[in-house]
Amino acid sequence: MFSGISQNFWINLIGFQIIWWVCVLFGNTWLAITWALLGCHLLFHREPISEACYILICATIGFGIDALLTFKGIFIFQEKVFQGSSLKESSSIPPLWLFALWVSFSATLRQSLGFFSKHYVLAAILGAVGGSGSYLTAEKFDQVSFGFSTWHTGFLLAFIWLILFPLLIWISHYIPRGRYAKVV
Repeated sequence: MFSGISQNFWINLIGFQIIWWVCVLFGNTWLAITWALLGCHLLFHREPISEACYILICATIGFGIDALLTFKGIFIFQEKVFQGSSLKESSSIPPLWLFALWVSFSATLRQSLGFFSKHYVLAAILGAVGGSGSYLTAEKFDQVSFGFSTWHTGFLLAFIWLILFPLLIWISHYIPRGRYAKVV
């Protein structure tokens, strides 16, 4: 425990990729695997309390933005409940797998994406391209639909991520570090 192995660039990056694909391909059905991997991240982190605080703050911000986009009809998530011959659509709240994905992404911000903590302009560019691209890919796998055209949604997401990714990186400078950091 507290070995820091989950902070290794490759382990952290591969762990996130596994969780991303599990969430996008299987939705809520494989959440136990997702939460187990996230639990391992904290268990094998040198500063689990500080990391947990940071993850919770960043995941809440990201999921909150996605919840707002869902509430406004920009994102439409399909419930895996059949009614007649079609899937029931839910536009009120995002699914639990999306929160797990936000927790997982937040767990990369100090580790495999830590390089960007001193490169905010590059973070903004990568956020605009990679962040929006992630949603566009999830749409191709039928995990989300867009209430507007793909182009409009893509541009909106690129703008959001242009600001969001550097913001989440910036927040890491204000979360106390240390294994026994106090939460203030």
